Amino acid sequence: MIRAALILAFVLLNFLSCFVEEIYLTVRPLQLGQTAPFALRADRRLTLPAPKTDGTPTGTLPVSQGTDFHAGEVLVPFLKKIDDRDQQLAGIFEGQRSEAIFRESPLVLFVNIWMVVFLGFFLFALPRGGYKRAVSHPLLLVLLILHSLILKGFLLFTNLPVEALPLAVLPLLVIALNQGRVTAVGTFLVGVLLAALFMGKSYELFTSFLVIGLTAVMLAPKTLRLRSAILPCLLIGVVHAVLLTLQRVDWAAMVLATHLPEEWNLAALRSLADNPWTAQSGWALLGGISSGALALLLLPLLKAGRAVGSTVTLRRFSDLDQPLLKRLFAEAPGTYQHSMNVAYLAQAAGDAVGANPLLLRIGAYFHDIGKIRRPEGYVENQLNGVNLHDTLDPYESIEIITGHVQQGLLICRDARLPRMVIDLVQQHHGTQTVDFFLEKAKKLKPEGSVSENEFRYPGPKPQSVEAALLMIADAVEAASRSLKSPSRPAFDKLVRFIVVKRIADGQFGECVLDTRDIDAIVRSLVDALEASFHARIRYPWQQPPPQTQKNR
Repeated sequence: MIRAALILAFVLLNFLSCFVEEIYLTVRPLQLGQTAPFALRADRRLTLPAPKTDGTPTGTLPVSQGTDFHAGEVLVPFLKKIDDRDQQLAGIFEGQRSEAIFRESPLVLFVNIWMVVFLGFFLFALPRGGYKRAVSHPLLLVLLILHSLILKGFLLFTNLPVEALPLAVLPLLVIALNQGRVTAVGTFLVGVLLAALFMGKSYELFTSFLVIGLTAVMLAPKTLRLRSAILPCLLIGVVHAVLLTLQRVDWAAMVLATHLPEEWNLAALRSLADNPWTAQSGWALLGGISSGALALLLLPLLKAGRAVGSTVTLRRFSDLDQPLLKRLFAEAPGTYQHSMNVAYLAQAAGDAVGANPLLLRIGAYFHDIGKIRRPEGYVENQLNGVNLHDTLDPYESIEIITGHVQQGLLICRDARLPRMVIDLVQQHHGTQTVDFFLEKAKKLKPEGSVSENEFRYPGPKPQSVEAALLMIADAVEAASRSLKSPSRPAFDKLVRFIVVKRIADGQFGECVLDTRDIDAIVRSLVDALEASFHARIRYPWQQPPPQTQKNR
């Protein structure tokens, strides 16, 4: 329902963005002395007749000095008092565009709908093509809507040239919100093609938009912070400036200026300095910087909004009376108890590093839900002491052990659990090896004939801090049960060994965990284990009987 509403809002927004100026001018034509309610821009190259008056239009930024306007160039600046020249420009614009709504609206509507269909197909096809990263469809739609609002807002309510627009903000946000670079490419293509419908019909503009967006996809940092964003955004601006230079410089004048038979051609150099591309290149550099600044401003708001939305969704699954959890308790009681303990540990670690504790708790509840399909295949449910795997080939055993991840995905999807919980179920083992059965296979088969990849979980690796924490808490809880002498030094050694082993195996390479986070995780887990294994005073009936002295 939410996704359908977002799709409808996205299509309507982009459709209206193409015709909002024409609709306004039809209803309320500009009058002399009126303040321009928005910036009126040429939507294509425009050649005007010589002005009827000798006055030159004034405004925050000057329009063309002659009678030629490029696509995206300001005809009537925002908040300027309308004079005869402005009214003439608005009249010519309206004359060219008055029939555009009826002539172009079917095409614009078709392109909008088709691009939404393409986005859905793209996101649907990604996991089937082997792409492992979890993607939030509603989040991408929100980002596309925000992208259209930002660009249209800049065009209407500023007099900035189109070269200064924050064209890279969409891919920067997509990657910063952990949706992946491949996702950013598809999302940006949709956004730029639809934005091109209202930003000006120009091959040069469209080429610039495309190059800048794809440059941002390549350079965008995974963790968007002020320090990490400065260099990429500067490089984005430089690439845009170079592109404009190559598109618009007068190369004949350049050759003439650098030709040195006797002396520099000062007139040619002066013409190069006065060329509009010089200022446009400066605006392009500013556009790269403004993209980063805007992304840094919006990112905390988007994360906060996403957190609020996820909390509302997750609250419905926090009750232990959920049918799935009741089934887990009845059919796999050992796994149920393990899941409750993991929830306690994961939530403690999450509080220490500022992760989402509610998501961690619910993810821990359901992370092993796939074990209900064959509970006797897991040691915590083998209460009679009989181990099924003693009689099985290690290759059969590994199918049972790793199979609970895929079974859990199917069960969670059928139960309509939130996507963020399903991601944790899928990622909580990453691509780790199951060492016990790997070593067992090596003993049974000739040396070198056993492939380690056959004894790995299917993945993907953790894509979020929450998935990494759940992976650690799951392993710590299981391993702590095997300690003969539970004590703080033993807990500390165990937790550090588990964390270091997963770092060495590259399991945390696709999420953001720094050394300070890891230290806080270790300390919080050791504290939690010490609290759960606390010692108690023996009751009198537990005391050994006193030894009686023998009579001499």
